[in-house]
Amino acid sequence: MASIRGDAYAAGAIVKSQSATTSRYKDTLAGLVAIAIILLAIDIALFSLFAGRNPGLSSVFSQPPGVLFEATSHFLIDTVNEKPDLASVAPDANPPICDSVENQFVPALSEAFVLMRGTEEGSRLYDQLVARDVCVSVDKLRFNGGYSTSWRDWKGDWQRGAIVIDDDYVTTWEADVLAAMLIHESTHIDRAIHGTSCEVTLDCELLPNGVDLEEEMAAHAAEALWWDAAYGDDGKSLTIGHDYGENALLEAYLRGPEAFEDFVRDLRSDPREGQGL
Repeated sequence: MASIRGDAYAAGAIVKSQSATTSRYKDTLAGLVAIAIILLAIDIALFSLFAGRNPGLSSVFSQPPGVLFEATSHFLIDTVNEKPDLASVAPDANPPICDSVENQFVPALSEAFVLMRGTEEGSRLYDQLVARDVCVSVDKLRFNGGYSTSWRDWKGDWQRGAIVIDDDYVTTWEADVLAAMLIHESTHIDRAIHGTSCEVTLDCELLPNGVDLEEEMAAHAAEALWWDAAYGDDGKSLTIGHDYGENALLEAYLRGPEAFEDFVRDLRSDPREGQGL
């Protein structure tokens, strides 16, 4: 029987409150965005001047202006932002990336797997994916940022699993967010393998939209602990995208069990959960 566990939180859009960054970080962000606008204008100018003479440039500059602006902004912020404080590990020659994944997504997934393995728990979850032949694929999802699926045989034993990540989140400039998502979904797989998932115990609270509350609390807790290991209790210093959502998750987790349960309950109660999965 298949079990689908969605990850709407990683989509970031669920958390809508404003970031509590300092004015210094806001000023830095404003400056970086201004630079990004200038660079975007240069991108467009270069395309106008040289694309006709060198057709190869079309593949670089033919992206929509919004895409070029976002990529440039993230690159600049990532250049000055703090890096995850994780154990250094060598890249795996064969990370658990499905053969169906397009080449353009492989660098981001590979980088995220390296970050994932920077903690003891992340390394354990990674090794389990490899040992159990669970690979990660990329797809365009309607609402969720990702999900995991487990299948069982007729005796109820775990047979196989899969993880799918929405293509919007497979980017090198947010490899840390992608790593947190992989921790989240790998935790669902881990619980399914060891018989502690809600689909096995059948004693979890089911939200009106069909989400098992305790299941998501366990996965989000693992996600928050990894983010804490990477950036400390204060979270990432400068956020512009989905990393802000990870900071909010960590803040809720550190406020204690009751606050965390309320946070996850609110986060995972959206009626769009699981659409198209």
